[in-house]
Parts: sequence; structure tokens; C-alpha cells
Amino acid sequence: MAFKKMNYIACVVLLLLLFPMTAMSAEFGDIRYPDRPLNLRIKRSPRSKWVGTLQVGQKVRIAYLKNGWAAVFEPNMTDEADVRIAGYANSKYLKKKPGKVQTEPWGELMHPVTVLNIREKRTPRSAKVGSLTPRNNVLVDFPEDGWYAVFEKGATIRSKLNALGFVKGDYLEPAPAPARETATEAEIVTEPVLTPAQSGSGEVRSAVAPVPTAEKGPAASVAAPAESKQEVKSEHRDKAPEPWGEIVTIKHKVIVRKERSSKSNYVKTLSPGDRVKVDMLRNGWYAVFEAGETVRGEHRALGYVFKRQLEQGGQSAGKSATVQKATPATPSGPKKIVIKPDPFVSSRRPDPKADQHRHGISFKVLEEAETSRQGFDVVRLKIFVQVSSLPTPNVLEDFAATLWKEKRRKGKQMEILIYLPGMDLEDIAFAVARYSDTEPLEFWARRTALYGTDFMK
Repeated sequence: MAFKKMNYIACVVLLLLLFPMTAMSAEFGDIRYPDRPLNLRIKRSPRSKWVGTLQVGQKVRIAYLKNGWAAVFEPNMTDEADVRIAGYANSKYLKKKPGKVQTEPWGELMHPVTVLNIREKRTPRSAKVGSLTPRNNVLVDFPEDGWYAVFEKGATIRSKLNALGFVKGDYLEPAPAPARETATEAEIVTEPVLTPAQSGSGEVRSAVAPVPTAEKGPAASVAAPAESKQEVKSEHRDKAPEPWGEIVTIKHKVIVRKERSSKSNYVKTLSPGDRVKVDMLRNGWYAVFEAGETVRGEHRALGYVFKRQLEQGGQSAGKSATVQKATPATPSGPKKIVIKPDPFVSSRRPDPKADQHRHGISFKVLEEAETSRQGFDVVRLKIFVQVSSLPTPNVLEDFAATLWKEKRRKGKQMEILIYLPGMDLEDIAFAVARYSDTEPLEFWARRTALYGTDFMK
């Protein structure tokens, strides 16, 4: 009896090895396409917290259908053992076949300037869940209080749950534009030769005549010899780099910091008469270089100076520097130096005067306009809030919700941008609130927008 039982088990194992079950090899989940902008929720309920939005026609993977709701994943996630839920969506709006596609780019491609820890929450004390290496691009979004949610570079779903974690924005900078492709050999050969006067130098290292233009008739154009091509390649490599940065002559004492923060360590003080080069303005801070620096790399910077310091000179207001923009050499004749208006002189208009009052806050509506986004009508409110101390995000969130309830319109979304005293009203807002016509969707505030105001001194 025992022998027969063992034979039976052996036969079953052999059949499983020879004819694997179809379910074991099937892909995880199903591909779907939203037929409208579709909210993602943290739970299977329209009243649960909003975490993101799917765009019209974007490709997603869904699984675990229950009570009319589906878990949503990135479309390239095919292994059930290694997936990350981006949120839950109402399955009746997720179609099997793609229809109209109406997508917009989201987030910003950036890279860290140093090794940067990814945290589980927006605080340096939360658990470390990963790290970023310098110059490796990542996608970031949902800025709040100086922190960004970080995504994989190829992420397609804008959702807080789809993020890898959070990183401090002080150590990120925008990814550079793709470099221009190297010129082909034919392009280099036909490049005209600069005379000493044209090139601005005393000699021409490897002067090669341009390729003669073909004359009318049967005669073919003459090609340059092979050795000349090599010489032109060398000349192409030896070209001077494109000018960058701005030369500044310091008029008042200016403090240089180690990082883009007024709380960062002191590096040095620039004295009146010092000449430096400034570039890479970000979050209200310039990177500072030696005036003769030729390599445009942040690792070569002396440190960072606050833009407003250059405007006000630290102690006294007014012009602090004469800025001279580097310009390429003219094709012929002597060089011309163009003196441009001082870009450090503030052009910000005086703060508006509040004319309304809600929730204990005085404010003024600067702009109320309608636009269209992903097929939805959006009412956009631009608000100036007149306060003497920095309000908490909760206070501003309640204030924005009050405005939304007063001004919401059926079938229209609403976006409220909040500015504080001292801010550039044409720049990014301090706080942003977004609503559908029935519920709040998103609210966040970013302290980095306050650099240059009295709130960050």
C-alpha cells in the first residue's frame, strides 16, 4: 500500500514538472486605461485620503478588485512579489482598450549634489529607506516644507504612495539639459577657419582651408586630406568653453555659506572690491566661484551667497555689485563688452493692500481666472495674505478651504495659490491647495519659496 502511495506522489510531481500550471506563468494583474482624470485614494472609498491622479488614457496595471475598486500599479510591475501600490481607483472608469489620451508631464528631473539619504517621512529622524548618488537623475514632486517625494526616473503615476520616499530639497539641483551631440566629421571638415583676429588669439594652431564649393559643371568637389581632418578635430577640442556665470564686484561685506541655507556653516566673508563669479541660482542662493574659474561645476564653488545679500549688501540697501555678463568674441574686430543692467537690484513691486478678511486673516485676491487642464475646467485663485508672522500650514489649509467653499463651481476644479509679504508675486507660491468641485484634493507648503523674505531671516 505504501509503495502504491509513493508511486502516486511521484507521478503527480512529474506531471507538475512537465506541465506547469498556466496560472503560474501568467502575468500579474491586468492593463487598463482611465477614460477621464481619475483620483487615487489611500483606501477603497471615495471619502478616503487623496494621494494622486491618473491622467486620461495613461497605461496602468490593476489587481485585487473589491467592491468596485482596484489597486493601481505601474504598468511595468509584473511580479506580484515585488510591487508597490500607487493607490486605489474606481474600476468602472478603467477601460480595457485605450481611448482618448490626454497626458501632461509632471514632477521635475533633478539630481543630488552629494550622497543623499531617502527617508520614510519628511524628517531627518525618520527611517532611512535608500540613498541617492551624486549626478544620478531622479524624478521629484509634492514639495512640502523643504522636502520632496522622490520617484524612480521612469515612474508614470503621480501618487504619494508611488514615491520611494522623501529627500531634502537643499541638496538637489535641476538636471542639466541633454548635451549637444558631437559634430560629425563632415560638419567639422566644412567648418570655416577663423583668422587670428576672428578667434581672438595670436595664432591659429591648425589652420585648414575650408572645403572648396563645387563649381557648376561636371567637376566634383575636392575633399580635404585625411590628416587635415585629424587636425580640425584637434582644433575643435581646443575651442574655448562657452562663457558662463556673471562677474560681480562686491560693494559691501557679503557672507559665504557652505550650503544654500542661512543656518549653514560660515565659509568666508567677501569684502568690498572683491571680484567673484556667481551662477546656478536656486532657492534664492547663488553658487560663488573665483572670478577666473573656467570649470562650471558646483564642486568648484567657494560656497553660496544669498541673493538678497547681494542686493542689500548685508547691512545697507542698494546696489551691491556691478555685474558684467561674459559674452562670446565677435566674429571680427575688437571685443565688445556689454554692460547689462544690474540683475541683483530688486524689481519686486510693493506688497498689495489686503481688502478682505476670513478666519482671522487679511488678504487680497490678486487674480481669478479659468483655464483648462486635462479636459477639466479649473478656477485659479492667486491670493496675497497679509501677515506679520509665519502662519502654520494648518491655518492656511483651513483658510484656503473657506475660500474654496465660497467660490467653488459645479463641475469645475479649483487651485488656490497663496503668497506672503516680501515674496515675488510672479514666482512660485508658498502654499498651493487643489480641490475638485466636491472635495479637497491636495495641499502643500514649501519654505524654500520664502528665501529672501523676512520670514527666513
